[in-house]
Amino acid sequence: MVYLVHVAPVMELQPEAFAAWMAMFGEGIGPAFDRVKAEIGLPASITVETVTRNGKPSREVLDFARSTQADLIVTGSRTTKLVDRLLVGSTATGLLRGAQCAVLAVPGKAAERQGSWPSTSVRVDIPRSEWAAELDAFTRRNVGRVAALEVDDPELGAQAQEHDYPFLGTTWDHHDERVEIMLGEFEGTSRHLTRGIGGVEAIDILRDENGRDWILRIAHGRGQTILSFSR
Repeated sequence: MVYLVHVAPVMELQPEAFAAWMAMFGEGIGPAFDRVKAEIGLPASITVETVTRNGKPSREVLDFARSTQADLIVTGSRTTKLVDRLLVGSTATGLLRGAQCAVLAVPGKAAERQGSWPSTSVRVDIPRSEWAAELDAFTRRNVGRVAALEVDDPELGAQAQEHDYPFLGTTWDHHDERVEIMLGEFEGTSRHLTRGIGGVEAIDILRDENGRDWILRIAHGRGQTILSFSR
């Protein structure tokens, strides 16, 4: 038995508008299910059922998987953003964290990522005792590079905070036990952002094939903050 599960978003609309929107939205679901059935090419001996639910995708899929005692959840990601390669995708991340069965998370087409993702990469985990020194060194190596900042929350998904801002620095505040990340222009005050991150549990750096810093990841609570650099 294979279930194809689609979760429609919940829209904050007036009842009449919501009904009209759902009618238009529903017109495309049937053909989409038919296309997926044809693409996966299951033998006739396997029964395929289609299911449509409303709400947050990861929560609804997890609830359905538990109710049917599923053995495997298969998910994918349509996005091609660099940081999503690390995050897997907000829906997939929620499934991986909450599933009580196996999860197969399938990335997007490799060709879509070749232009933005290093051919090889190395992740460096920073011990807590070295957070202050390593973040200072990270600042010296990367100050002035164009950066983007995103926060990945299990409930809200990946949320972009800022992008195309020069990186000014990052530091570990021993007193408040917080990581501070600063972005903005070197002159003037029109474009500045400082993000303080408490409850830090882990810090790691992803470097490209040339050893250049590519992503700084700060894990905190159930989420993480991602600082990524442009080439």
